[in-house]
Amino acid sequence: MKIAVLGKGGSGKSTISWLLCQYLSQIKKFQTLAIDADHNMDLSTCLGVNPYEVNHFKDFNSEFRQLANMPKVGMWREYFKSSPFYFIYPQTEKTQILGKYLTSVSSNLDLIVLGLGDEEIMNSYKCSHALSAPVKHMLPTLKMENDSWLVLDSVAGSDMVNYGLYFAFDCIIAVVEGNINSIKVAKQLRSLINKQDMKLNFILNKYNSENKFIKDFEEEFKDLIIGKINTDSALTNYDFDSISQENLDNLSSIVTKMQFFPQVEDSYEKLKIFEENKVL
Repeated sequence: MKIAVLGKGGSGKSTISWLLCQYLSQIKKFQTLAIDADHNMDLSTCLGVNPYEVNHFKDFNSEFRQLANMPKVGMWREYFKSSPFYFIYPQTEKTQILGKYLTSVSSNLDLIVLGLGDEEIMNSYKCSHALSAPVKHMLPTLKMENDSWLVLDSVAGSDMVNYGLYFAFDCIIAVVEGNINSIKVAKQLRSLINKQDMKLNFILNKYNSENKFIKDFEEEFKDLIIGKINTDSALTNYDFDSISQENLDNLSSIVTKMQFFPQVEDSYEKLKIFEENKVL
């Protein structure tokens, strides 16, 4: 199961991503792969990892091109001219291609840091799109085995939807807070995701049933809301052991719903078509 977490900056994307990773790995005991794909690299910090002390997946660019029989330089659409290269998670001795980019957080939780916030890229000629290319093209051919899960904390806003990052995901979630700007971005994301023939679901963060914006949002999108997370002091400190029972129950409900989502098929072909239809 592959999950992407989207939303407006400051809505709680990284917090929800952290909660899902901890719940899946600690409570459910699922082998879980977290991908920190945000510029701020907050998910890494929330998980207790210094994002500047690990290998960054953006540096997989050249190696990936070689594995996929692509030119050393040039546009990534060249990737689709040869047979797709498949990756596997969890890793085995025979499939250690991703090994040097995996940081073990706990017995059931690994982390990949894309590294978009690395200070060295400030003077690079590459934009965040080019730097995200390895993870974008790896995800559709990443086989999640043994009931493992993937949680990606994405860049804020809609930019990566337009880039085509999410075709591989079985569940795409927008985190929504009770303010007009968070809700505006959530609606924008839904429109763009729908245009790519995918479905966007919502998690309500810092839930307040008396909030007028949330009341209206629940009424309009009640069939797409898969859960809520209440304000909890443990979230501020990223102390999973102190999470309220109410929020643990909320997480249980959210994960149970996601387990019934159908897994995406033909995501490689969908990304290929998306790339071929771009106007240069």
